[in-house]
Amino acid sequence: MLTAYDPNVAQRAVHTVRVTFMQWKYSGHIAFEIGGNCCGAELLESGLSFSDTDNSDDIARYIENDCRLSFHEDDEFYSMELYDSEGNELLWDGSSEELKDTIVSVEISAVRGNDGK
Repeated sequence: MLTAYDPNVAQRAVHTVRVTFMQWKYSGHIAFEIGGNCCGAELLESGLSFSDTDNSDDIARYIENDCRLSFHEDDEFYSMELYDSEGNELLWDGSSEELKDTIVSVEISAVRGNDGK
């Protein structure tokens, strides 16, 4: 969780955007980094629209993927494994639009300077 967000640094920083998926009591997360001259809501929009552009290579670079989100390029659908607090699993698959319907949270979970600090 962020404790401070300096707008002067944020525009030149690397942000971690974390997305939470949920159906019923089952949930999972992905997180990816975005650098460049952007901050705030612009980054959150990318967290909502990643499924329109990300392919298997992009997903392989996510820094968190506890739900094993995968894109199946041959049939153009996503799949993932969601878990409840007791470790029970829910297997999910669907289109990009259906995946968006499972998003319950998009947040900037970390910010670091381009120098890694």
